[in-house]
Amino acid sequence: MSPPSETKGGLFLSESTVVSIHRILHHYQKGTVGVLLINDLYCCLTLEPPWRQNERNRSCIPPGRYQLIPHESSRFGNVWLVDDVPGRTGILIHAGNRVEDTDGCILPGIYQSPENPFEIRKSQAGMDQIEATLWGNEATLTIMGP
Repeated sequence: MSPPSETKGGLFLSESTVVSIHRILHHYQKGTVGVLLINDLYCCLTLEPPWRQNERNRSCIPPGRYQLIPHESSRFGNVWLVDDVPGRTGILIHAGNRVEDTDGCILPGIYQSPENPFEIRKSQAGMDQIEATLWGNEATLTIMGP
């Protein structure tokens, strides 16, 4: 393990910053909720579509290891591109509150809606927490769970 290179957002970042999503709630029609950690420390919740056989624009991405690359989106602004997903391109981490707000991307948020556990709230605050920690740096993303 390489030594920390600097502190950002209260976390020590090294050249091998690890972002992980641990999926904790899944429904075959409603969606997939996860917990996003950066270097094993809690950052925010995530929301993705349900698993639909990795179908483009409709499915969460398969568990695995991917590269997160800072990206400027004409639609969403500063986001992260999830690179090297088998059979898929253009997967982003961007703000949104409901599965309907994503075409197979990952939405961060601070808490689940009390009315619907498959909706998240304060998504832009979740994006801000990721940005405050990663500061536009690349990272490795590991997704675990269904």
